[in-house]
Amino acid sequence: MTVVVAAVARDGGDAGRLVERAVAGAGLWAALPADTALTVAIAAGRGVAPAVVESLVGLLYAHGYTSVAVTGRSGHAGRHTGGPSGGPAGGHVGGRAGGHADGLLGDSSDAPSAGSSEGPLGGLGVIDLGADLVSGGFAAECGLHGVSLARGWVEAGFRISVAGCATHPEQGYTLCLAALCDLLPEPPADRAEAAAELLALADFHLIDAVESSHGPAGTFVPVPLATGTVVACADGVLADVVGACLMGVDPATSPLVARALADPGLPAAYRIDGDLTPFAGWRNPPRPLLDAMGRLADEGALRRTILAAAEAPRDADRVLVRIGDVVGGALRAGERNPLALAALCWSLQALGTAEAAVRSWQVMFAKERVARRRTSLGLRLGDYAAADYEAVATLLEPVESLIDALPADEHGMRLGLLDGSTVFGCERTVAAPYADFAARVDISRAISYMNDYLGGCVVPVATDEDGRVVWQAERNLYLPQPNYLAMFGGDVIDVCKLESIRYEPGRRKISWRTVRSPNGSALFDDGSVTFAAADGGRRTTITVRVRQRFTLPLFWQVVDLDAWPELKAALVADAYRQFFAATMDNFEARYEDRDFRIGRRSEPVGRPTERLSLLLDLASVSAESARERLRAPVGELDADGFEHFSADDRPEDLLSRLRGDGGSPVSRPVADYLRGLREAITRDFGRGRQR
Repeated sequence: MTVVVAAVARDGGDAGRLVERAVAGAGLWAALPADTALTVAIAAGRGVAPAVVESLVGLLYAHGYTSVAVTGRSGHAGRHTGGPSGGPAGGHVGGRAGGHADGLLGDSSDAPSAGSSEGPLGGLGVIDLGADLVSGGFAAECGLHGVSLARGWVEAGFRISVAGCATHPEQGYTLCLAALCDLLPEPPADRAEAAAELLALADFHLIDAVESSHGPAGTFVPVPLATGTVVACADGVLADVVGACLMGVDPATSPLVARALADPGLPAAYRIDGDLTPFAGWRNPPRPLLDAMGRLADEGALRRTILAAAEAPRDADRVLVRIGDVVGGALRAGERNPLALAALCWSLQALGTAEAAVRSWQVMFAKERVARRRTSLGLRLGDYAAADYEAVATLLEPVESLIDALPADEHGMRLGLLDGSTVFGCERTVAAPYADFAARVDISRAISYMNDYLGGCVVPVATDEDGRVVWQAERNLYLPQPNYLAMFGGDVIDVCKLESIRYEPGRRKISWRTVRSPNGSALFDDGSVTFAAADGGRRTTITVRVRQRFTLPLFWQVVDLDAWPELKAALVADAYRQFFAATMDNFEARYEDRDFRIGRRSEPVGRPTERLSLLLDLASVSAESARERLRAPVGELDADGFEHFSADDRPEDLLSRLRGDGGSPVSRPVADYLRGLREAITRDFGRGRQR
């Protein structure tokens, strides 16, 4: 079994010596392929000193690897937040995503192409992370499936990620996993999931902790601290665990590391070489700040805007820059003053509470405004064999027999209890020929047609001789059920399922069994949907049977509805009746090709601040235009062809100008018309006085 080594080099001189000791101790030279002609790509994250990258490149050249490229981003410009060079210390590069190519070689458009070899550093290539994108090769079960990355990184022979060492007000700290997210062309919706999937696209990891940035928000408001350390490891999760130990913080404080510890986890065998004594004088973000940032929704505009503003370049839209100034000022004040930090935490808590209230309102009354989601599968397909899929349908048959034996209410719905879970069944016969209905409504997508479906991931596992899916794995996300639970902190229902589909003459059936709930929202969510021919195939009967048990919010756990069985029965019956009546409507809508999905597409459409800045720019232009018109000389035409008159003008002077007597060039017909109108008014007024 291969033993993965995490090497910690510290207190041993300059950056070059630390890098040399760390990479040698972690086995870089043994891990590199023997072919020295291959391209070695280096992704240098924010906060990494150019000296560290230069030392690494020099070592690669010394070992014969002369085709080296460093990631960069065209037009990259970071927010200057402190330090001699805009980072935690002199020479550090701030801003989003690997700015090292810019720091070492200038603008990437003028740098040599990846793979050139004109000697140490002189021929260093650049991989533009925002250009020449190709498929990242992510599997169908990945949340990043279909996402593209820079060709130079994807096709490199060996890939090294270099991360800075800093604290973060939301994640606790940023190391290797956070740096990997910067490889993406756009920030991911779920950074923790994306980081775990990006681990497969990095072969070696380095943490530059020669000089780090600590305090409440070292990533955005640098507070330099000489820590004299470099960590190297072939495993990014292990490297981050080591880095967290050096900071004296629980590695799982970071949602990115917590997710990666669950999957893929730490290496089966590893060794840590070096001293893990925490950095002297290191200060981590206070718990109240992490909790306050955690109140903001991961997919919400508030969180994205605050984090984007904190690192926005000065040439970003004016609103984002202004928000960045406010956020940066608050973080700097919080670094010096505990009361200012407490005020910032309170403000973030208040924003999070307000945002939660808005989300609850949307769930209940404006579902079209809830963002749809695309996620990873949440399962390892290799953990399940053919027997697991084959057993799904047979495992549910006893439950289905119980449901069919229950009495139907006036709505034709059957409802009961089984070991603390709810069992439910209903059916509807629709006026649609079975052959047409089965052709238009794909039975394998039946779950995605259900009420309040937000999104998920479906991965076919096996098909029959006709190419129809017979086994598949699926992850589904739904709004809280019933919807009013959102007001009490109810989370989305998030379940991962194995599914079996059977095709018979005049009948199709999908059965599913829940094997995991990533957010713990469900203990049971098993069931089946059947399409069957009725009336000799002239109509179609849809039958739904389920066994469900969802986790209630804390409030309702305390209330304990089991103590009021009549009330609980009424609430449960109403919730199931509404949910599955809407589900049946969705099946019909799908057959009739009508839109029935809730929510809005989750693709980025630009920050709200960009739209607000555009409106402000338009208002500014309009105001300036109005001022120019007001400043136009009396009796003269402005640039738009409008004539301006003063309120002090006497009628005879105005008429004189209208006649063209030395005044403005108004046409004679207009002047004659106005003169005739005046005479008519005078004549009519005179007649009125005579009467």
